[in-house]
Amino acid sequence: MKTLLCVSCVLCVAFGGFALDFTTEVKPAFEQFAQDVANSLPFNSSIGLGWSDAYIGQFPHFGIGVTAGATAIPADSVKTVTSALSITLPSEFSYAEKYGFPVPAYTFDARIGGFGIPFDIGVKVGYVPPDTMQKMGLPVSLDYLLAGADFRFALLKDRGFVPALSVGAGYTFMKGSLSVPGLMSGPITLSNFQVPDGSGGYTTHTLGLTDPSVNFSWDTNAIEVKAELSKNLLIFTPHIGAGASFSFGSHAGGGLQSSLLIDGSTPTQDKIDQIIQAFKDAGQTPPDLTTTGIIVKKAAPVGWGARVFGGLSVNLLVLRLDLCGMYNITSNSLGASANVRVQL
Repeated sequence: MKTLLCVSCVLCVAFGGFALDFTTEVKPAFEQFAQDVANSLPFNSSIGLGWSDAYIGQFPHFGIGVTAGATAIPADSVKTVTSALSITLPSEFSYAEKYGFPVPAYTFDARIGGFGIPFDIGVKVGYVPPDTMQKMGLPVSLDYLLAGADFRFALLKDRGFVPALSVGAGYTFMKGSLSVPGLMSGPITLSNFQVPDGSGGYTTHTLGLTDPSVNFSWDTNAIEVKAELSKNLLIFTPHIGAGASFSFGSHAGGGLQSSLLIDGSTPTQDKIDQIIQAFKDAGQTPPDLTTTGIIVKKAAPVGWGARVFGGLSVNLLVLRLDLCGMYNITSNSLGASANVRVQL
């Protein structure tokens, strides 16, 4: 039976004395983490449509391809959580406390040139199934959904020594969740508790959790305005740009997901029911042994974020390989993406 520890979990009140201090350490750590992540979500939603050409030209110019990349959950947020949980990240994730934890993503994206006036329109859709990371050999579970579109208007066209310059705006919706198992180094003993035996006495039981997974979740809506400059140089197209994003409806949360243990084993529903009934028969409030939810979920206030980006594409006839790097000015975190597409 899956159980996710909540802020309001009655276990904190009924038993106390946790091996981990959920009230004064873990809860505030996840609150800070959730707030930091919620504030940086517009940056995470920027993967896709980061093509090197500031303007692809009018119809029949178009392109279609796939983008893969990652943006980082801020390193300070990662360190706050690992410190509160007293855990050491596995060696393959040790970089996360210095550079942040990368959240990978990919999108199918396409652009088509406009009619009459110099503009183009792009769309992107990305989805990561839950078991993708395990198939790649990584001990994490990631769910990811992203969908968006943008419009760019060309202020300058790439001609002679003149670079292409465009301004644009776009909208992106994104939601996801990430689960990392094995960070707690085995089962956790929470506390001993006493159950009334019906004759005035008590029986003592040990409450614990199997090795929990650390879970995070997020969702956001983001509107971004941006400016981009590019120049075709033989088979290369370097580009630079900057964007300001306005986010709304953003949330982020985190918690510990695990299986409940009573006396060292996973209890049946009948055993849980018996314990709860024993408390009720004695006129006492039973603990919540079936609570599901998250430790904390924070909503970010609407507001602005900012990023700068740049990169280079290699152009081989109609095939283009595009590499792009990003820096989030708001959260001081990094991101990168690669795009392969056919463009005419």
